[in-house]
Amino acid sequence: MIRVTHQREALDESLLDRSGGFAWWYLDLMNDWGDGAVVIWSFGLPFLPGYTSATRRGEAVRPRERPSLNVALYRGGELDFYLLQEYEPDNVTWDRDDDRWVFDRSVITSHRQGDRGRLDVELDCDIPGSSDRLEGCVSLEGRTATHDPSDPSLADSVETGSPDDEPSHDWSPRLVPAEGRVDLKCGNESYDVEGRAYHDCNGGADPFHELGIDRWIWGRAPRGDSEIVYYGLWPESEPQTPRCFAFRLDRSGHIERFDDLELDCQGKRRNPAGLKWFEHLAISDGRTFDLEIDRRSIVDNGPFYMRFVTEERNVDRASAGVGELIRPGRIDLARHRPFVRMRHHRKQGDNSMWLPLFSGSQSDRIGRLVRHVGGEVLGWS
Repeated sequence: MIRVTHQREALDESLLDRSGGFAWWYLDLMNDWGDGAVVIWSFGLPFLPGYTSATRRGEAVRPRERPSLNVALYRGGELDFYLLQEYEPDNVTWDRDDDRWVFDRSVITSHRQGDRGRLDVELDCDIPGSSDRLEGCVSLEGRTATHDPSDPSLADSVETGSPDDEPSHDWSPRLVPAEGRVDLKCGNESYDVEGRAYHDCNGGADPFHELGIDRWIWGRAPRGDSEIVYYGLWPESEPQTPRCFAFRLDRSGHIERFDDLELDCQGKRRNPAGLKWFEHLAISDGRTFDLEIDRRSIVDNGPFYMRFVTEERNVDRASAGVGELIRPGRIDLARHRPFVRMRHHRKQGDNSMWLPLFSGSQSDRIGRLVRHVGGEVLGWS
């Protein structure tokens, strides 16, 4: 089940010691042309090679043992830079009281003053196969999302298992809606973008693939002074019948929930790995809530996860949004793991020979791969 949690109550540090659990913080920033960024910092990210499969074998590890940082940068709705970096636990800290995280040389700080918040992500990351570094800052400012726990429309959980189960996935919107800026450099590439932004966090004591979800759709769509966040969940027990719900978050910080929505998925497609996705989503309660989302471009296209730049249909001015599709049961399967490792950079440990081809800037990836492979052959690395 998924539960909305106030940000001051969200993600207790004890989650980091729940074997097989997860905790991640997410931000995205996108302008109307599809330029922007997604940054995810986490403990026990389910997508890391070997994490979910260890749980399936009965050898689950604690989230604090697998910290990682993921940065994706976009130009014109296309992926231009990608980095998924995993660190040794001793090089990562989380100060929950000060809302501050340190991932090696990168520092993330969340500030709150009254009903306003600011998030500063100061990045300093190695690039596989290169002496260049990703350096700079992603900053967000906005209204902190708040809700009254006594509000029955928010206190109720969204069931994907037994109604008597305790919620096993907490979702906490933090800065919604927000504005932000990307100011990053990597070698000869510069990323300077301002745009609409969003920040939330997710956590659970149970493994992500054991939440009873067959397929998961999530997205956020800017709409004037508000942000619409929508979920479509297909329970494993009824894989043909999705549960759909949405939230409207306005600049006052108020959260309004819409439940029992109809979800119409149109334009079915399959990606090269066999993952089914949809060109268009229509979400409605037939009365007060109506949302139609078109896929603008695909920016992440894997065997269990896809990310899209999206836009809302039938509005005077369609701003770019972000959407995701996940198949939890396909995460970390043995047949896909070698391909996932090609995009996964372990700061200490073995990495795929192909890592430079799928990490860092798109513009110099061939040269970095050639230098990396040459160094391997000649014993330089």
